[in-house]
Amino acid sequence: MVHPASSCGYWEEGKTGWTVGAVAPPSAPDEGVAIATALMPPVCTVGIGLAKADPAAASGVLLLFLSNFAAISAAAAGVFYFIGFRAERNTRGNGPLPRGFLISGVLLLGVALPLASITTRTIAEAREQRAI
Repeated sequence: MVHPASSCGYWEEGKTGWTVGAVAPPSAPDEGVAIATALMPPVCTVGIGLAKADPAAASGVLLLFLSNFAAISAAAAGVFYFIGFRAERNTRGNGPLPRGFLISGVLLLGVALPLASITTRTIAEAREQRAI
C-alpha cells in the first residue's frame, strides 16, 4: 500500500505494525536481524559481566550497547524525517526540529561524552607506552 505522503518510500503492513522501506522492499527479517546484530551481543555480554561480578566489563559493554542504540535511533529519526514521515506540526513546541531529532541528539551527546573521554585517555596511555 503506497502512502500518499511518501514520495520516495513505500509502506508495508507487517506483523508488528507499519514499517517503512526507503529504497527497495526488504525481506521481512532484514530490519530485525540488523538491529539484533547490533544490540543483542552487547546486552548478553553485560549480563555475563554482571553474573561474573565484573562491573568494569559490564559497564564498558553497556556503553557499547548505548552507543549502538543511539546511532540506530538517530539514523531512524533521520530516515523517517527525510522520506516524509513526520507529524503535521510540532505539538510540543515551536522549534523547527521534531522531538525525535531532539531525543536522538540528547542520546548521542550522552554517549559521545564518555566515548570521547575514554578515547582521550587511551591515546594518552598509548603515547606514554610509546615513550617508554
